[in-house]
Amino acid sequence: MVMDSPSGVPLFCSSAAVLRWGCSAWAASVRNRALSSARRGSLPPAALVPSASAAAPPPPPSSPPSPPPDHDPADTTSIDAYNAWIEAVQADRNAGAATSSSRAASAMDGTLPALADMATPPPFSHPSLFHDGVEEYAMAATTPPSAAFVGIAQATAAAGLFAPCMVGGLEGKFLTFVAAMSGASRVLDVGTFTGYSALAFAEGLSGADAEVVTIEADPTAADVAQAAFDATPAGARVRLLRGDARVVVAGMVEAGEKFDLVFLDADKGNYGAYYEAGLSMLADGGTLLADNALCSLLYAPDDPVRNSLHTFAQRVAADPRVEQVMLPVREGILLVRKVASPDG
Repeated sequence: MVMDSPSGVPLFCSSAAVLRWGCSAWAASVRNRALSSARRGSLPPAALVPSASAAAPPPPPSSPPSPPPDHDPADTTSIDAYNAWIEAVQADRNAGAATSSSRAASAMDGTLPALADMATPPPFSHPSLFHDGVEEYAMAATTPPSAAFVGIAQATAAAGLFAPCMVGGLEGKFLTFVAAMSGASRVLDVGTFTGYSALAFAEGLSGADAEVVTIEADPTAADVAQAAFDATPAGARVRLLRGDARVVVAGMVEAGEKFDLVFLDADKGNYGAYYEAGLSMLADGGTLLADNALCSLLYAPDDPVRNSLHTFAQRVAADPRVEQVMLPVREGILLVRKVASPDG
């Protein structure tokens, strides 16, 4: 909801918040007047309790009163103080397209370019999606990884494997939350590496028959992963399959397997094939997640995987069977779910 402040600067506020404030303020005012009348003897105590047949109260004020002139901008404990803080602090900060919030608001007018119209990903000269310090701060505000995940990181380094292939602490905790919030009982993890993502999913599962099926082609990485699974109780929910993911996944499709979550984190050039296989195995209400989906921005312009990921994102965006959201977590996670067909 957009309101005009006393100075004429538009304020973007939650209409629900304004309604809650207005109703609370009105109710408090009525009750205070009633209590005062009751103390003077001009109103019976029973009148303080509304009856079922009582007339509806008058509507709350259409806008909150102006804040006192000497309000503290840091005090946002009431709706008028909150709106004053918006006007005093946030209006200039969000002017133009300087912040994510202002860009999101301006994008509502439909002026964003369509992904289908982008022959190649837009230029992006940064090695990370985030400024220095963002992910470190986010990690500090996130429940830290357990000893099992620290052990995976140490074993990965000791084996001389490429550590950035691990999903890491922040994304790992996100995957645990996805599994827990969705109530998933079966997860397919395409691309185990050393086991971080599979174990993260396993920690979010519940139920005696819950299972993560994970696939890895590299024998050294698979050995590290299996040792990690064997070392922790949650690892008992993980079944590691060794081999070419393209062959293994094709066999699963033929066998009619079903999964609540499908996580793609294998060779990016084959995401299209994994996507089709994953959709066919996705249980009703399930979700497919594609990792590293925003590396279409991060990889070098002459890297063929960059355009492969861009083509994959375009394919998903044009697919009428699904809806999707691209999250800028770590190097991008594309979440996809099937939608009901017009025929039901």
